[in-house]
Amino acid sequence: MTAPARVPRQWRRPSSEGAHRLAWWLCANDARWNEIERAAEISPAVIDRLLSGEVAPSADLAEAIAQISAGDVLPMDWERAATCGWDARPAAREVA
Repeated sequence: MTAPARVPRQWRRPSSEGAHRLAWWLCANDARWNEIERAAEISPAVIDRLLSGEVAPSADLAEAIAQISAGDVLPMDWERAATCGWDARPAAREVA
């Protein structure tokens, strides 16, 4: 019996829309890593766990991330399934 083939990370979907949007927000500017660590008082390890889906943010942390990201990552995003893979840009938000 052989082990199942591992799917490369870039082909897998993020654990949530929040993880997906946070990853893209962070990667747009390296300074954002320090900004979120300082402003939300979270460590790089916690950020990694949020991105991997190992943990979900508390309501307070989700709100802090929304404020730090200027609404690019909203609290409701963490409750939604990701609609595309890591390599695809998150869909633009509809303007009401």
